Amino acid sequence: DWLNTLSADRAQQLAEAGNPPRKKLQVPCHPLRQLIAEHLPGRHIDLLAVDCEGLDLDVLQSADLAQLHPTVLVVEDFTRYLEFRDGMPAGEFDQYLRSMAYSPIYHSAWSSIYGADNWREMPNTDAFSPPQSLQEYMPKPKVIR
Repeated sequence: DWLNTLSADRAQQLAEAGNPPRKKLQVPCHPLRQLIAEHLPGRHIDLLAVDCEGLDLDVLQSADLAQLHPTVLVVEDFTRYLEFRDGMPAGEFDQYLRSMAYSPIYHSAWSSIYGADNWREMPNTDAFSPPQSLQEYMPKPKVIR
């Protein structure tokens, strides 16, 4: 089984747990705000998923969330999983996202979903439309004959 990370700290944790590095690669990295400016100039982002193998918080901080402000964020936060498992309060990642006007919606293992606090004021795009009523959440009943 191979485990991977871009974080030197996480690599050290893995090594101490009996999973020493098998291979090291140099990976060119760019700030997320630069990639978005090049490939999605002027567009609102409804959903931004970040999974950067241990550097997720660094990547989000490089995005300039105050300006970009996607509607929903899906992030990998392994530390939050450990905090939750051990009964600890949420840490740096959660504090950062809350300071950027996001609230946690869902947490599962090491993935968390955060929604913009002002999601109702976001541009209404074809990709994400908030429901107009609770009935839109409900599945249509199936007729069995």
